[in-house]
Amino acid sequence: MDLSVINSEINLNINLIDDWLKDSEISENSRETYEKGIKIYINYLQDNGLVSSRSTIIDFKNYAMERYSNATAYIYLSSIKSLYRYLERSYGIVNVARDVKLPKISKGFKKDCLTLDQVYELLDSLEENTLKQMRDKVMVNMFIRCGLRCCELRNANIEDIRTIDGIKVLYIKGKGHDEKDEYVVITDETLKLVDKYLSMRKDYIDKSPLIASCGNRSYGGRLDSSTIRYVCKRYLKNIGICSNRLTTHSFRHTAISLCIIAGSSLLDVKDYARHTDINTTLKYIHNLKRLENAPELKLDEFLKNNTPKKDENIS
Repeated sequence: MDLSVINSEINLNINLIDDWLKDSEISENSRETYEKGIKIYINYLQDNGLVSSRSTIIDFKNYAMERYSNATAYIYLSSIKSLYRYLERSYGIVNVARDVKLPKISKGFKKDCLTLDQVYELLDSLEENTLKQMRDKVMVNMFIRCGLRCCELRNANIEDIRTIDGIKVLYIKGKGHDEKDEYVVITDETLKLVDKYLSMRKDYIDKSPLIASCGNRSYGGRLDSSTIRYVCKRYLKNIGICSNRLTTHSFRHTAISLCIIAGSSLLDVKDYARHTDINTTLKYIHNLKRLENAPELKLDEFLKNNTPKKDENIS
């Protein structure tokens, strides 16, 4: 099987892509991203009349870096490299992507945090008059107060709300997990919103999605991640926030940062954020300390306090 045949099969035989994704053992969220990356790559080849090779993959990398962020280009190139590792292992195809370097991405966070004033303004802007407004208010509050990832809230069911030692929690399937074996605490403030939201819903069972569609045709169905992000982005725009660096994932960064500012310990924040590596949690502390103890501010103050006095005797 040569590369031209592989190109054709990737485009026409969905089973090949499914087999590769199953072989990769990646999460549902990553699966969607990987599949999207391959489709964009195949369209690039077809639009330019190219056959896959090391040089065309490098050209695609440059194309992706110009059109998307380096982080997105990194993911798309990762999907191509993963696919060719599978093709090499399963079909004996030469891995033309093996030595192609991935784009460099920044070590810092890709999204910014909301300020405390922005958090208050956002929460105050949410209404409770309709089922949809109530659902959205629950969604935003759970993002900000519980530090959830988009995929974690999307996959949550009503039955995942349980009680541990008299405290309400939401069990979630964490990043890279196969089961819902982690949980976040639902505070009294958030629980009031959840109870009101569920009381306004109809025809649901325990296995129903916690955050569900309110549309006539899709009522009660699970929202996809893009819809959740769109809804959250709209509420940010409603209070005048239109930055590409402030998104749904910014809510999670905000929640983790505010936990640290509120005085939570490093280990408690690590558990709250469900970080597998404590160094990830340390990044948040480093960022906050970097601003709090900024040498630039101390230098500026030093220069102000040590300005040379002009000689008043000079005529």
